[in-house]
Amino acid sequence: MITDVVMPQMNGKELADRLQGDRPLLPVLYMSGYPDTEIFGEGGLPADSVFLPKPFNIEDLVQKVQSVLDVGSQGSRPQRISDKKAQG
Repeated sequence: MITDVVMPQMNGKELADRLQGDRPLLPVLYMSGYPDTEIFGEGGLPADSVFLPKPFNIEDLVQKVQSVLDVGSQGSRPQRISDKKAQG
């Protein structure tokens, strides 16, 4: 599932929690135009959430979706795109 973090009436975390109640293994990719320092703060997304900051290009989106789909076979969480860019 791909969802924005900030939406009217229900945020992306609430949506994911609802859907994962029926499908606990449902992978979730969060995106937002807000800085990830705000998104992962107190009361925000868990630190291991997969996050793609806006704006992003199609290559970043494809890479992130592929990494989310590969998580089950590799047993680890992919890094946030912003983490990879910071590493160089």
